[in-house]
Amino acid sequence: MGRTTPHDGSGWVGLAGGLVSLLVLAACSAASPASSASSMPPMSMGIESIEPSVSIAGSPSGPLRCAVTPDATASATIEITTDELGFYHFGAPVSIEAGQAVAFNNGNAAPHTITEGTYGVAVDDPCVNEPLAQNASVTVTFYEVGEYPITCRPHPVMQTAVTVQ
Repeated sequence: MGRTTPHDGSGWVGLAGGLVSLLVLAACSAASPASSASSMPPMSMGIESIEPSVSIAGSPSGPLRCAVTPDATASATIEITTDELGFYHFGAPVSIEAGQAVAFNNGNAAPHTITEGTYGVAVDDPCVNEPLAQNASVTVTFYEVGEYPITCRPHPVMQTAVTVQ
């Protein structure tokens, strides 16, 4: 059959040492509770992490453009809905004045994101890139005049826009 070699037991010592090293590495790399802007766990939908990355300081190109503002009173609302075929959609684009807020309501059982960008891709330095849990809401205040395209990273066909006048 195959070759056999004498076994003096030293292989077990090497194996045990390797297991101890592996356990030490696992213990050292255990995640400690991290503070987060959201208590929603990361979504795993075959895309990179969807951790919040809301800009809270001025962007390199100028002052703060928009930010998640949980306590703000919304001037407009964009609902996330599901059609009869099971596809998710953002509501119609809205127009607001600078300094007003928009509530994004997720009325379905899937997690989404509110991301400044198009077709699931964030723009460079997005002012909002926030996870939106199932049956939850996120309020965003827009400070600068302009057009803000909004997309959902896990569902790239979801598109809407906020026009700030």
